[in-house]
Formats: sequence, C-alpha cells, structure tokens
Amino acid sequence: MKKTIFSILMLLPFVVAAQKSYTISGKLSAEKSPAKAYLVLLKDNAWKEVDSTDIKEGKFRLTGSVIEPQNAIIAVRRDGAPDAGAQRDSQGFFIENSNISIVGTDAVRDAIITGSQSDRENREREEMIKPVTAKIIRLQDEFGKKNADGSFV
Repeated sequence: MKKTIFSILMLLPFVVAAQKSYTISGKLSAEKSPAKAYLVLLKDNAWKEVDSTDIKEGKFRLTGSVIEPQNAIIAVRRDGAPDAGAQRDSQGFFIENSNISIVGTDAVRDAIITGSQSDRENREREEMIKPVTAKIIRLQDEFGKKNADGSFV
C-alpha cells in the first residue's frame, strides 16, 4: 500500500507539468496544397509569429505553453498564395494551456476551434452582446451622420 501511494506521489509533478502546456491539433480536411500553419501571439505590443509547422495531409500540430490565457491568431499560408487582403486565412482565438482542436475543410478562417475554456467563454460573451452592439451601430448610423464640413446633420 505504501509503495502505491509513494508511486502516485512521485508521478504527481509530471501530471501537474503536463497541464502547463497547450497542444493545438488542426485538421483541414480539404487542404491539399503545400502550406504552413503559424501561431501568432502578442509580444511586446506587437503581433509575432512564435511557432509554425508544415501542414501534411491536412493536419498540423503545435505545442508550447503560455503563462496565462491570451489572444492568439492561427494563420495558414499556402505556397504561392498572396499573404494579404481577402486571401488571408487566419482566425483569432484565446489560447491557454489545454488541448485545443481546430477543425475545418479548406480554410482556418471558417474552422471550428474548441478546447479552450477562455475562448469558449469569450465567444459566449460576444454572442450575448451582439444585439446591443447591433443596436449601437444602427443608432450611430441613424443619428451620427455628418455633413462634409464635419458638423452633424
């Protein structure tokens, strides 16, 4: 009995350490062209690519750790495709130390991201305030019109 308890206590640091990292597993089922996935985080007030990996047979995997949940961007660049404007294939989400899954067909911008509690809570919050935001925009459009000289109508 003492050996079993001792063995469990010896494994505890490894279990705790395993929870202090993230794994992003992506699958873009229709992705056939050579492409690369990039993880972009906000560092020193600028967005920086912190990790990348090749997408093989539509699958990719990124691992690492963050100190706390934070905004992140997952981006895909295909060989020979423009990297700007409407051609950009990226999606923002909250990254945290958990198993994060990104599943889509041919574009990461339309993929479903799951596994991050912070991201799920943020998306729920955005859905709750969407009607209020739409009303504010409508009121600004209606009452915030300006003349060419900048004065309100």
